[in-house]
Amino acid sequence: VRRLPLPEEKLALIRKHVQTFIALCATFRFAMYPPSMIATGSVGAAICGLQLDSADQSQWGDNLTDLLAKITNTEVVS
Repeated sequence: VRRLPLPEEKLALIRKHVQTFIALCATFRFAMYPPSMIATGSVGAAICGLQLDSADQSQWGDNLTDLLAKITNTEVVS
C-alpha cells in the first residue's frame, strides 16, 4: 500500500478495507489461492470500492491492476 500513489490521509481507511477483504477471504474458500493474490486483490478491491482510482486517473500512470502486478511481481491474467 505504501508503494502506491495514494493520499496520505486515506491510508488508514484503505488499510481497514483491505483487512476486511482479507478476513472475508479467510472465511470462504479462498485458501487455495496464494496469499499474494488475496492481498493484491484486496488492495485493488479496496481502492476501487473507495473510488480512489477514479479521482485522479493521471496519478496512476498505468491502470491499477498493472501497477499492483508490477509491485508484487505477478502476472496479469485476463
